[in-house]
Amino acid sequence: MSRWRFWACAYTSLILLTGTNLPTPLYRGYQERFGFSPLTVTLIFATYVLVLVPSLLMVGPLSDAVGRRRVLLPAVGVAALGSLVFAAAEGTGWLFAARLLQGLAVGAASGALTAALTELEPRGDRRRAALVSTVVSVGGLGLGPLLAGVLAQYAPAPRVLPFMVELVLLVPAALAMASLPATGTGPARWRPRRPQLPAAVRPASAYRWSAWGCSPPKSACSRRCGTSPVPSPRCAWWSSPYWPPNATAPGEPDAGAAGCCPPRSAGSGTRDNPVSAPATP
Repeated sequence: MSRWRFWACAYTSLILLTGTNLPTPLYRGYQERFGFSPLTVTLIFATYVLVLVPSLLMVGPLSDAVGRRRVLLPAVGVAALGSLVFAAAEGTGWLFAARLLQGLAVGAASGALTAALTELEPRGDRRRAALVSTVVSVGGLGLGPLLAGVLAQYAPAPRVLPFMVELVLLVPAALAMASLPATGTGPARWRPRRPQLPAAVRPASAYRWSAWGCSPPKSACSRRCGTSPVPSPRCAWWSSPYWPPNATAPGEPDAGAAGCCPPRSAGSGTRDNPVSAPATP
């Protein structure tokens, strides 16, 4: 049962992402039919992203509290509604509404599907679950335009048939999501996520920022010396690949010895109580 549910979640992710990419080769036909400008095409694309990101952050964590099924089943329904709006489009406003629905559906489903793949992997192999999630995501990005392009070129009703096919493909996805457990896997309290970097990559990220500007928000100097960031004349050292922050390049003196950090004195700052470094001439 776990193996079947695992591949059902992979299929659902593939079909959802395929549906969101179906309109890509069709916008030229919509533009000729409805008479909108290239700027409008850009705004239609932007509508999807502007809805996707808040949906991912707000609705994504909800499945931990209420269960995967209670999030994924409505998400598939919203995706089906988006396809229906595209198929029935009679004006530019319909396209905006359809992209809004698609962004909402994919944002709500992405996090829950990724978590479900990790939980349902038959051998508990997180690497394999991540690989499958990546493959179906990339597959959906390519399959959507390919399917819509072939149907638009060689089949009747080019602005309707691709979305009818998508609706048919969503039926097994909905049935599969209905079979998932209804209970949550995490704390009952729902909290939306805030965008942030994982703790494991923050030192590397700060180092890369310093390589660009030599004055990162919190440089290696401030981490090592407990002072406010001090611009260093040795910008080449900042771009060195040798890290973590306590590492120095072969043959290079320590950052403090190189003048990156001011000398320690009584009352100088610490990590928890930083003070500004004296200005350099």
